Amino acid sequence: MVQTNFKTANQLLREGKLDDAVAAYREAIALNPGFSYGHHNLGEALVKVGRIDEAIAAFRQAVAINPQASWSLYKLGVLLQGKGQFQEAVGYFRRAVEQKTDVPEFYLGLGAVLVKLGQWSEVDQCLDKVVNMLYANVGKFHGTSLQTEAYYYLGAAKSGQQQWSEAVEFYRRSWEMSPGGIDCCLGLAEALGKLEQWSEAVEFYRQAVVLSGESGEVLFGLGQALGQLGRWEEAVVEYGRSISLGFAEAEVRHHLGYALGQLGRWEEAVVEYRLVVEVSPKSAVVRHQLGYGLMQLGRWREAEVELRRSLELHPESTVVRQQLGDVLKELGKKDRVVELRHAKTFESTQFYSDFKPLIIFGNDDSIDLVSQKLFLLQRHIAETGLHILLVPNGKREALIDDNSRCNSLLVLANSAKYIADQKNNIPGGYWKTMRIDSESVLLSIFLEPGRFMARESFADILNQFQSLGPVNESKVHLPSMKLLIAELLEHQGDAYIESVERILEKAIDYVSNSVTMQRRSIGDLLNVLIFSPNSNALQIKLHSYLNNTVAELKATTDDSHNEILARRIDSCLYLAFELSGINSSEALVQIFNQAFEIMLFRKIPARMLSRGLRHSFSKAIELAEHLPMLIELAEITDTHDALGFLAIHQILQKSRSMNREPDFLKIWQLLKKIFQIPKQSMISLVRDLRRTVPCCFDTPEWLLAEIISAFKITEQRPPDRETCLARCLLLLYADCFDSKLLDWIATHYQQIGITNKDKDILLALAGYDTPLIAHINKELMKEGFKYKIINPSEYSTIADYMEANLTEWAKERQSYHPNNNIDNVPLISVVFTTFNPDMKLLRLSLESIIHQTYPALEIILIDDCSSDELSRMIQLLIDEIGQDSTHSIVYHRNNKNVGQYASRNIAIAMAKGEFIAIQDDDDISHPERLEYQLQPMLTDTRVMATHANHLRISENSRLMVDGDNIGDVLGDAPVSFIWRKQVFQEIGCFIPIKTRGDVEFRLRMRRHYSYEAIETISQPLVLMRGGMGTVSSYKEYYFRSALNAWRFMMAHIPIGTDGSHNALHWIPAVLK
Repeated sequence: MVQTNFKTANQLLREGKLDDAVAAYREAIALNPGFSYGHHNLGEALVKVGRIDEAIAAFRQAVAINPQASWSLYKLGVLLQGKGQFQEAVGYFRRAVEQKTDVPEFYLGLGAVLVKLGQWSEVDQCLDKVVNMLYANVGKFHGTSLQTEAYYYLGAAKSGQQQWSEAVEFYRRSWEMSPGGIDCCLGLAEALGKLEQWSEAVEFYRQAVVLSGESGEVLFGLGQALGQLGRWEEAVVEYGRSISLGFAEAEVRHHLGYALGQLGRWEEAVVEYRLVVEVSPKSAVVRHQLGYGLMQLGRWREAEVELRRSLELHPESTVVRQQLGDVLKELGKKDRVVELRHAKTFESTQFYSDFKPLIIFGNDDSIDLVSQKLFLLQRHIAETGLHILLVPNGKREALIDDNSRCNSLLVLANSAKYIADQKNNIPGGYWKTMRIDSESVLLSIFLEPGRFMARESFADILNQFQSLGPVNESKVHLPSMKLLIAELLEHQGDAYIESVERILEKAIDYVSNSVTMQRRSIGDLLNVLIFSPNSNALQIKLHSYLNNTVAELKATTDDSHNEILARRIDSCLYLAFELSGINSSEALVQIFNQAFEIMLFRKIPARMLSRGLRHSFSKAIELAEHLPMLIELAEITDTHDALGFLAIHQILQKSRSMNREPDFLKIWQLLKKIFQIPKQSMISLVRDLRRTVPCCFDTPEWLLAEIISAFKITEQRPPDRETCLARCLLLLYADCFDSKLLDWIATHYQQIGITNKDKDILLALAGYDTPLIAHINKELMKEGFKYKIINPSEYSTIADYMEANLTEWAKERQSYHPNNNIDNVPLISVVFTTFNPDMKLLRLSLESIIHQTYPALEIILIDDCSSDELSRMIQLLIDEIGQDSTHSIVYHRNNKNVGQYASRNIAIAMAKGEFIAIQDDDDISHPERLEYQLQPMLTDTRVMATHANHLRISENSRLMVDGDNIGDVLGDAPVSFIWRKQVFQEIGCFIPIKTRGDVEFRLRMRRHYSYEAIETISQPLVLMRGGMGTVSSYKEYYFRSALNAWRFMMAHIPIGTDGSHNALHWIPAVLK
């Protein structure tokens, strides 16, 4: 009877009938209270229904009956750990391990709880056993899942011991095996930050934000990482989001205040600092920063109050004392200034009466003398640090007498704990360096209270530091965007770039000394060279250096030196590729040919070049047509970047094959490798393929079976939506997605982890778009729009589809009777720019604006010097359309081609409207677009601009993926903006650049006004032409590195109060 009840309970548990199973187990236990398995399984069922305390009691009873019940001991440890009872959990895990020494779960549980307790000596031993067991028993214990956890806890253990490099390595292994764990993602981000690898840390913080569902604490970490990169505008946004989510601790507001100060937004910074002071009134640092912010605003009396309070809290702060003296001067309190100057700040001033917390150090100064000075003053540096500025000798005296400059440097020095170029640990403290400009380096030393160093230790630091100085020619000063920005602000950008060009060969040698240095620093070198106007001279120099290095590699037999030479060749190839312009393939073949031959012969991977091929893949595919060895080199490199490029090459090449059936075996072998790369790399790959137009072929039965098998493997662990969706999209773009696979996904989409909306999007991309378009129209109607969008899949070309929409809207317009009264309605000037357009699309685009429901419009069309024949056709079209239009249409032809953004500026100068709207010449607008976008600006004077979302349509009239998130079809349409005309008067017009000028202008608005000044209409009010051939796509995938550098620069271009800005020096050469 007992066994019958027990079996019944087990069956109920397997069927998921949990409450019934609990009742059945209790009945079995009542019949035989000494049956330990009954208590154990009761505990399992109680865990599944969330009754944890009862489950713990059940497992305790099982252990009481059978003290050797190892799995009951393990379960008790897991549950107690979950309740934070770590010490008791350790005891149960130890007992489980003693009972069975070959179960990796037991060691993993013990290792995990030891991490929580910080008992590091035993952690590594436990977790290493897990990894070793799993290698020895592949598949026996669900190895991948446990291995993932083991690597995660090893990472956590190394973090706890501040062994950050090892922590990153273990976190990476865990993440690569199973991307998507919030704890691992956040741990990796924090560890990367400790190693000051801030760019990568930002990437993982952003992923952690998504995985955490927008945690305020995670957003704060992201803000800190962005601050370390000097991306203050973005940092401000993330701190603000953190606070809005309730994570409004004083530390967050403190960092927000600092970031606002970096942007010169002192009014806002002061507000944040005051809020921090309310919580931490005895913080000398915050009082000081508040006082400094008030100084910047000229609020001298308030500044005096705060600086005095800071000085009372920390009387030894010479920085605050000096700034208070400056404030008192402004207030005319000269006697108080004298009093401050004679105050005895440091006991050690009996040795050095001229002591200041900033020592200016010329390269010829005696290290012995300065180290003796530091030795005597070290008791005072723990609180604020001591700062030494290394400058050329000729500038030393001038700086010593420049109190204003020194004061600014001291403020910057006090930020050294947060922003620095590199960190070096010393016993009881650390020192950091920060390059101020191309001639000055700042050293900041921080010691823990009570720590003292010998004079020789200070001398050692100074010797290392002096090698960083500007006058040591043997030392290569790696270029960076920070330095370039600093020089551009001083109008010395060209001189700085020339100085980098002069040391190009030394810089390549230096960054190629190690794999780590190459991976971290080659991008910084490229980012500066991208701004050089001397691209031809650079290519000649790189070609010469590459040939010499190849010759040296052929003649060298030293393996270790060969590795360095191979990295130098790889660095040269990467730089030459990324710095090349349009139609440069033939020139690159001449540069690359000799290097490729020896790399293929010796099987030398091209890791850096593969990064470039992956980023700027349009250029790479063009090069591969002239140099087939490029594909072979990518195949032997076999990194994530190389695999990504090979996949893009394969997929885009098939799209050029005139609908020829793809080589399914070859593409599937490649896709299987791609399926194993980290999730974010796969998502990035999918994003870059979103302009691809899929074709429909019948998939072979063997391939369909393989694909379904690959998805079923994912069912063995919790499904990950983004991974599964990325795989589906890759199959779609690779033409491995037919009706049979669609049917299977439509049936099994929930099991593989994607949503109903994802399923509809996949169907739409494959040509079955009725459900998705119906949903979009439903949302439009819900928001009060009258006009619907029709299905793209019913048409064979984008022109036919757009024309059909206009025809349908014209029919609907007859029943709506739009208001044509223009009295007391502000005028909107709608700007078109065009160059050798598709005349049918231009006609449709113009008609979509002419038939807007908003009545007061003028249309300005700038012809950017199209061919004579097309210009005549454009004028005839305008004359024809104008006959039936009530709107004014103004035509202007440029004498020469100046580009889209310069043409927009011409139109803006001609515009009579109070508002300016834009429209691309191959898009059409929803009939109610202008009316709806204008409403927020009419009702709220703080709103300075609006824009809508868009749907992107391929040339063969298929819906395309767009947007920031994987699987999105609604894109953020900068081409749909409407601005108040005063915006252009206040912040200037568009920068004359080849691409992304509208993105820069939006960022400039946010910098000048605020994020709230721009409102987004979430509905798709623009139908946009999509494909690899559009200008934006071509530039994005041809000059990716240049665009990334441009995006970074956008946030730093100075804007005058009159809207003026000299931006040309801030634009990468290939984009001018």
